[in-house]
Amino acid sequence: MHEALPIIFDTDIGSDIDDAYALAMILSSHELSLEAVTVVSGDIPARARIAAKMLALAGRDDVPLAHGVPNPKDVNQAPWAEGFAYEPDPRSAPELIVEMVSARPGEITLVPVGPMSNIAAALELRPELADEVAEIVIMGGGVWTGYRSHLHPVPEYNIKVDVPAAQALFESGAPIRMAGLEATAALQFDRFLQERLAQAGVPLAQAMTELLTHWPSRTPTLYDPMAVAMVIEPGICDYEPACVAVEKDGLTVECDGEPNCLVAVRPRIARFFELLMAKLTAGAV
Repeated sequence: MHEALPIIFDTDIGSDIDDAYALAMILSSHELSLEAVTVVSGDIPARARIAAKMLALAGRDDVPLAHGVPNPKDVNQAPWAEGFAYEPDPRSAPELIVEMVSARPGEITLVPVGPMSNIAAALELRPELADEVAEIVIMGGGVWTGYRSHLHPVPEYNIKVDVPAAQALFESGAPIRMAGLEATAALQFDRFLQERLAQAGVPLAQAMTELLTHWPSRTPTLYDPMAVAMVIEPGICDYEPACVAVEKDGLTVECDGEPNCLVAVRPRIARFFELLMAKLTAGAV
């Protein structure tokens, strides 16, 4: 059996529901060793409470949980964890990322599935981080595809909400694998799958069912769990090496130059949902 891959999960959990599914998938995967959770964007304590409650449900309240860069974004799932007590790590999210990665060069994979603000701040603190991280697997962008699998690219949320941060990441020289809209826009978690999850009878599955009642829509698109799936099972997508630049409106475009990332394309959608459901219905391992 292979040794578990150490990761740091950077998330804006609590707005779109897919962050919670991604964290639940990590907590249910023996292939991954969750070293820390860092929270970004919006009401940071409200987001951190959601993550802390999920960690506790999985018996992983030993995982450091650090506050990161805020902005005014709403946190619609905050009531699920209202009043939940937790102790944030005394380090800021960028400080924690720098300390953990630099202490173990070449070992830790960063998995940012929200705005890239914490990652950019960490790179500003320590530019050498780009060479010390094993890989950065992001959910963000869309070079050739838009939302709902439309062929016309549009600025993707995680990129456009903090364009300078995304630009800093793509210009850093760090090894990037990108779960953009090419790999994620078709991942609708339909009512049949929701019902299967609700019947699983394990704590994290129950948490996902409860969180969905606080989310304003009915059928989530599971963008963020694809980034996690790509870490667990790289062959779940094909990849196109590309030189990607971030324009001032947040559009991610091909540019001239050496490839700076691998863009995930042609996702194995059936395999993705098979893997996701196997993890979430089994619970923490």
